[in-house]
Amino acid sequence: SSSSGSSLLSLRKRLWGSAVYFILGDADEDAVTACGLNCRKSYGRCDTLNWDARRLPVRSGVCDVIITDAPFGHRCGSKKAIRKLYPRAIAECLRLLRKGGIMVFLSVDEETNLVDASLRSSAAWKMLDKILIYMGFVCIATVAQKR
Repeated sequence: SSSSGSSLLSLRKRLWGSAVYFILGDADEDAVTACGLNCRKSYGRCDTLNWDARRLPVRSGVCDVIITDAPFGHRCGSKKAIRKLYPRAIAECLRLLRKGGIMVFLSVDEETNLVDASLRSSAAWKMLDKILIYMGFVCIATVAQKR
């Protein structure tokens, strides 16, 4: 899962102000490098990591908020790969969040049902909102809270 999208950095900053330490990552090494440069220049307090969204190198229960711009469509290889990735990435977000923590999971409209099914598979999630976003195509930001 990619959480290094520069479009999300300004959202993060506006929502949580300066008392934020960002941990950003991507499976693509070039994206990690670019993200690190952008984040440090704009916000200062961040680490960037090359990681796999299914096994993140972060301790359990330490995150207040996770915002992920999930790979979709051709970036993930196939719909079959997405069907495997999303539930595992969402389970990993659950592991990382503190009780009451918030996850924002950005996906394309056609993959929203998969996100919803992954959230419903665990009683630990409470659905809070769905936000329609247009970025040249329709995306949905699914907002959920760890119970």
